Amino acid sequence: MNAVSTMRPESLRQFVLSLGDKPRSFPTWNIFGDLITPIITGRETAGGLVILDAVIPPKHGPPLHVHHREDEAFYVVEGRFLYECGDRRAEGGPGTYVFLPRDLPHCFQNIGDTAGRMVAICQPAGIESFFEQVSAIQGPPDPAKIGPIAQTLGLELLGPPMAMR
Repeated sequence: MNAVSTMRPESLRQFVLSLGDKPRSFPTWNIFGDLITPIITGRETAGGLVILDAVIPPKHGPPLHVHHREDEAFYVVEGRFLYECGDRRAEGGPGTYVFLPRDLPHCFQNIGDTAGRMVAICQPAGIESFFEQVSAIQGPPDPAKIGPIAQTLGLELLGPPMAMR
């Protein structure tokens, strides 16, 4: 059963605390060089949200895509990123916050010379399943392999990453 479908008001009243000095129990997913580590998942939030730590190498970023199920937000911790949201582009470094409502095509790229780091928040949860499945794909990024996974999770791949345009 999907965590999102089990969300009830009383389940959202559970207190969750993860102290920073405790080792994380979640895996880090390698998505073609981008390292995505869950901080909290839909299991802990009754499907309410997921928070991810993302380390993105220079010139990396996802293809142009759209989420049909979740809103997404990014907070830049380290590095410089270029965001493309609909027909707008904006550049930002540490302290930059980007909110992307569902159904808005977007992508981003680390435009710095070193790895960048962001915290990503997706609401509701569920996107973690995409990262888990895509991390198992061997070889270079292949839209023919990624596309069907994305589609089952309400994501749509629309075009190549910024670095390839």
